[in-house]
Amino acid sequence: MIMRYQSLLKSLLFLTLLMGLLTACEKTEYEEVVIDNNIAPPDKTISNALKETYINKLYISLLGRKPEKAEFDLAFAELSRDNASIKRRENIVNAVMSEEEYNQRIYEVARQELLNSVDMRGIREQRDLYIFFRDFEVNPIQKKLLQLEVDKLNRLLEVPEDLNKGKLSRQELHRRCVDNTIYEEINMGTENFVVSMFQNFLLRYPTTDTSGIYNELEASSYMVEGNPSVLLLKEGASRADFIDIMLNSADYYEGQVRLLYRYNLYRDPKSEEIARLVRYYSETRDYKGLQRAIFTSNEFFGIK
Repeated sequence: MIMRYQSLLKSLLFLTLLMGLLTACEKTEYEEVVIDNNIAPPDKTISNALKETYINKLYISLLGRKPEKAEFDLAFAELSRDNASIKRRENIVNAVMSEEEYNQRIYEVARQELLNSVDMRGIREQRDLYIFFRDFEVNPIQKKLLQLEVDKLNRLLEVPEDLNKGKLSRQELHRRCVDNTIYEEINMGTENFVVSMFQNFLLRYPTTDTSGIYNELEASSYMVEGNPSVLLLKEGASRADFIDIMLNSADYYEGQVRLLYRYNLYRDPKSEEIARLVRYYSETRDYKGLQRAIFTSNEFFGIK
């Protein structure tokens, strides 16, 4: 009986969110991003099978699960209006993104990709271990260093709450995932750490030009170890500087765009798509806007 009431309550909540979006004025709080040729199809008879496939794909991509019956029915009814127009798709995408599960999924995927799927319990255990060492440390310098590690792990534990409050950018999420002892233990050693950052975020290996003209691996390693260096035309002299340069580079924004295309459209973006979306993302930091452009597109919907 309790589960039945919970299911009913969740359905009513989703309906309220969706109706609120449908009755909102035309002006929205985000800048609209449109993929090339994303116009209403000339055929006025989009099949029900296509709508059903789209709804299931959307929920799996954003929440990691298929929609419940009430969610599916509401989304299907919305798509049945205006020939499943871009605006109707957008209403559904916004409703799904407004669910708390959306933020949980964002963090879950980040932990899978960067932290070997460590769960919150594992993070707490690591944090508590450092607290234990800190409390028994008598050297004030070492004690301070251990406290810094505790603080980093606490910030990692605070990610779900900060995401729900809208306080956490994607860059900051990634920073917290890589700036801690768990990530360092997975990628032990300076060179492994540098290579992992390039591969995870820039989707390539750092250059290793032996002529001495420019060696990204060498420059990055030098910086991570606390020495002045230049990377991607930016100066830095610490691990924190290296992470900051990587997560605020044009290459990072491009990597995020490419990953969205590969995961959801199963292709790399064209050069004009890269140019437009990287510019949009670097100027707005609106990751939801990038996702919205993908998930409302005719290509994702399955319309040729």
